[in-house]
Amino acid sequence: MLHIILLVLKILGIILLSILGLVILLILALLFVPVRYKVHLSVKEYGRIQCNVSWLLHIVSLKLNYDKKFIKSVRVFGINIEFLKKLRKNKNSGRIKKSREKIKKFKEKDSTGFDKRENMIITENDDYQQNDFFNTQVQNTESQFTSQSEENDDETGNKHTNSIFNKLKSKISKIPVAIKKIIYQTKNICGKIKSVHQKSGNVIGFLKHEDTKDAIKFVKEQLGIFLKDIKPRKITGYLSFGTGDAAMTGEILGAYYMITKGISKDFKVMPDFDHKVLDGNMKIKGRIFIYKLIIIGYKVYKNDNLKERIDTGKSLV
Repeated sequence: MLHIILLVLKILGIILLSILGLVILLILALLFVPVRYKVHLSVKEYGRIQCNVSWLLHIVSLKLNYDKKFIKSVRVFGINIEFLKKLRKNKNSGRIKKSREKIKKFKEKDSTGFDKRENMIITENDDYQQNDFFNTQVQNTESQFTSQSEENDDETGNKHTNSIFNKLKSKISKIPVAIKKIIYQTKNICGKIKSVHQKSGNVIGFLKHEDTKDAIKFVKEQLGIFLKDIKPRKITGYLSFGTGDAAMTGEILGAYYMITKGISKDFKVMPDFDHKVLDGNMKIKGRIFIYKLIIIGYKVYKNDNLKERIDTGKSLV
């Protein structure tokens, strides 16, 4: 008996250790196996973009295509996730239809002609009572209208004589109210100007503080590391452009080389100083390591100076 219990425990231990090993392998693969991306851009009459992102020998892949229309597909082990979603929707819709049909059949079995007749009698009595109530209301309103019209005819003369005096009185009474509103608005404007001036002074002092400068420097360093890690490893293709104006084309070409510093030796830029042209084809390949992004995020999260500067900046806004 003891031998059997020990054998069962041994088998359970092997199963648990194998599951734990698989989990560790998946975590290590997620951290250290890079996410690879490929981007293909082409420009002629209209832009076309193809983007492929894959991980771990295309076990997980994402495809994005734009060719007048945007198309997206996510695959796991070669199976399209959207296809599975459609299957689930079809199953749910079939279940809903069946349930509705059952409810209709149940209602048809329970409904009888006697109930319908009773409902018709009740509705006819209700309509008759509503018509009596409507007629009484019409008579009351007619009597009230005639009495009010007679009273209005007697009062029209008096109202006509006093209308001019009342208009002048109302306009004179509105003058102090308007003055008070103007004074209140000017005070509010002055208060807002003072608050904006104080806030601007506080913001300038906040930006000039040494701790703020250190926090900005730290963010720039981490952003530079992030961009260096995700930047493309290979760029190939060409770009031919022209604005029709030689001076403007030259300025754009100079700005391109100042910003990108040539990007890559395999990517050629061909300006056309005489014609208005836009044509190009570019292929980009790169990879991203998840563990590097986690390290950058952990450093940013653990920086106490950055947290304090963020909190003080929120209080100033």
